[in-house]
Amino acid sequence: MKHHNINDVLKNFDKKLNKNYKILKEGEIQNMQNEYEEKLKEKIEIKNKLINKKEKPKQTGTNPDEEENETGHDGEPNETGHDGEPNETGHDAEQNEITSFEQLNICEEVLQSIKELGWEKPTLIQQKVLPIVFQKRDIIGLSETGSGKTACFIIPILQELKIKKQSFFALIISPTRELCIQIAQNAQALGSNLLINICTIFGGVDIVTQSLNLAKKPNIIIGTPGRILDHLNNTKGFNLKNLKYLIFDEADKLLSLDFESSINKLLLILPKNRITFLFSATMTKSVSKLKKASLKNPIKIQVSNKYSTVKTLIETYIFLPLKYKYTYLCSLCFYFTNKNIIIFSNTCATAQKLNFFCRNLGLKSICLHGKLTQNQRLSSLNLFKTNKYNILISTQVGARGLDLKNIKIVINFDLCSCKEYIHRVGRTARAGKTGKSITFVTQYDVETFLTIEKQLNKKIDKFTDIDEHDVLMYHNQTLEALRLSELEMKENQDLYKKNKFKKKSAKK
Repeated sequence: MKHHNINDVLKNFDKKLNKNYKILKEGEIQNMQNEYEEKLKEKIEIKNKLINKKEKPKQTGTNPDEEENETGHDGEPNETGHDGEPNETGHDAEQNEITSFEQLNICEEVLQSIKELGWEKPTLIQQKVLPIVFQKRDIIGLSETGSGKTACFIIPILQELKIKKQSFFALIISPTRELCIQIAQNAQALGSNLLINICTIFGGVDIVTQSLNLAKKPNIIIGTPGRILDHLNNTKGFNLKNLKYLIFDEADKLLSLDFESSINKLLLILPKNRITFLFSATMTKSVSKLKKASLKNPIKIQVSNKYSTVKTLIETYIFLPLKYKYTYLCSLCFYFTNKNIIIFSNTCATAQKLNFFCRNLGLKSICLHGKLTQNQRLSSLNLFKTNKYNILISTQVGARGLDLKNIKIVINFDLCSCKEYIHRVGRTARAGKTGKSITFVTQYDVETFLTIEKQLNKKIDKFTDIDEHDVLMYHNQTLEALRLSELEMKENQDLYKKNKFKKKSAKK
């Protein structure tokens, strides 16, 4: 808005009316200016009240003073559904704290499974979502990784299947094979007393075997978008015309992996008369677009800001020269020798090299990255989960959604974006437990690290458990392990090229 000097405005106004304009004293001009500003403030206040009245959610028991919190820390207002009604956020200021699952109207069979799993108290997202899911409304659930979102959509599905067992009742769409398997395991555990038939469909597994499993008409299907679409188009007798629940899990990751085209095709096939849940760690533009395309007047429940980590996580950093990264890693692995550790790198090659490095130090490590086959990745996860190895070295493929038990330490060997940082450190301090993250910051990472701190709106503490002198004691040992690792990397590359050449020759 352009601001004009009030004296000039008055002069011009008088001139237009052909009047002799009055020369005002300095005090009179100031009084007029103050009066004008007060009237302007009144108009703005009236306008804001009208806007707030239109946008105020129709939710009983909500404290208006809490409305600012309901929008989330990023300042996003409550969004409007397709029918123009404002959404609810699920943040009820006057709601009593839910301290047990018994308060949530969950059936006895599922409650028994929850007790067997050792879950004592619902997490914050579960406290907000589970009372609402039985209203049979579309829901958007936004919460940080490791907050217990999976139970929020599995429990209501199981509740309804208890009343009536229906084939192809629910479809859960997930971005990766590992996540599909994990969701299936959680669903199987929660539904262990209900005899539910669950089927997983994703790439890297024989499509004929999956078709045979689909022929058994499972109650719940969990899969990746591309393979689900393949089966809908090619598997005889498989259709989802009676689908009741559609779940998008880790929606931000789904859309970041170029699944948008497959998802759009699925939405054209799936019935419109369904209940849709969308769960995500963040509300990106793509997720917002998916929400508009697939949900009807959803209730938005957000229990964290756009960039946040759990309160039980101790976040630390080590500022170090690039050439000493492996030395520091060596000292940390020996310092935390009896704890389960995940080490994150940015590339498959670095992950492989780190695995050779740790093994040359005599440590029990195994790696997980995108260049491994499906069976190799599953084998790595199982060996780590069963404590055969206590160090998992992973690329970003292991940062999303994987619920690995008793992870005490996460080491960011390579720095990443703030969004990926949140998912990495979210592998520890899950479901109310404590954990520690250690991020390596070299002289080339300072700007990226400061950006992460700024977006998290916090200062990350310096790691002080070990000092520089203790680290340097491992330097010679590190150099030798690194030398052997580089030789192994070269041998692997030569073997890969040789096998590739043999395959090409065989084709000819």
